[in-house]
Amino acid sequence: MELAINIPTIVNLAGGKGGVGTSTITANMAYALGQAGAGFGNIGVLDLAYGANSTLSKLLGVPPLRSNGFWNYITAKYYPYQDSSPDITPALTQQIALIPSGTIEAHRIDWALSYILSKMNNDPDKVGWALYNDLAELIINKLARYMPSLVLIDVPSTIFKPLAWAVLMMARVVNVIVKAGSTHQDEAMEVLELVSAVINQRAQMGVPTPDVFLIVNQALPGDNTANELKSRGAPMRGTYVLPYSPAVHYITDYMKDLAIKYDVPQDKFFRQWRETILAIARNEYEVARQAPKVARIPFKRP
Repeated sequence: MELAINIPTIVNLAGGKGGVGTSTITANMAYALGQAGAGFGNIGVLDLAYGANSTLSKLLGVPPLRSNGFWNYITAKYYPYQDSSPDITPALTQQIALIPSGTIEAHRIDWALSYILSKMNNDPDKVGWALYNDLAELIINKLARYMPSLVLIDVPSTIFKPLAWAVLMMARVVNVIVKAGSTHQDEAMEVLELVSAVINQRAQMGVPTPDVFLIVNQALPGDNTANELKSRGAPMRGTYVLPYSPAVHYITDYMKDLAIKYDVPQDKFFRQWRETILAIARNEYEVARQAPKVARIPFKRP
């Protein structure tokens, strides 16, 4: 085994269907850590969303399908399109170096992923290891030059499962983000079971275990989602609860902006939301920086 990267990674993983708020939370965390004067150094951000669904990139100022990014890099290695290219330049804002999702539409990504599977004899393990090394190379080749103190990776709910596995294999901190309410618990448990499986596989390989946190989003007063998931055996080091805030909803969905930049005293839940985002960012920065480094297992691409 050889050392892949010295940069710790925090993975924000959607625990359920789309709309749980993973990208919004990731963007606000990145801003909290990367704003000038925050004292955390440069922050790398990697957006794994499909095509126009890249909420993270939008909130950080990069319109979807306008700039080469993650999927251009991946498809150029396996299934080149006319606009695929490994030559991408992270977008810079404040002290944030962002690799956006890229210029390739979702349906073309689906075709590319099918091609990758067939090229590797429909073996998801081979695909997972290949993508694991591609992610490491991407961080080393494109983000390391900005000397980020950590990298935040946004993983949407619709992500290709071998890619989710690859991201979890290199994570030092994993946040599973679930929308509050009993209707979303089965979806969250499915994702938490994937996290548990990867943790077990890492343990068998002698790879350090990531710290897992649950983030319950858009919680109303008295919500019991976190306790119910704990009672079902969900693996987690700790839990954060983000209250539902009308102001956050308006700023994110209608203004298309980062709510953490504002102060809305007339919304009594806004300050609690903002303070919790700041606490998540600061606490997990320290956890990620102190966690053992994750080693890389080289994989020869077919």
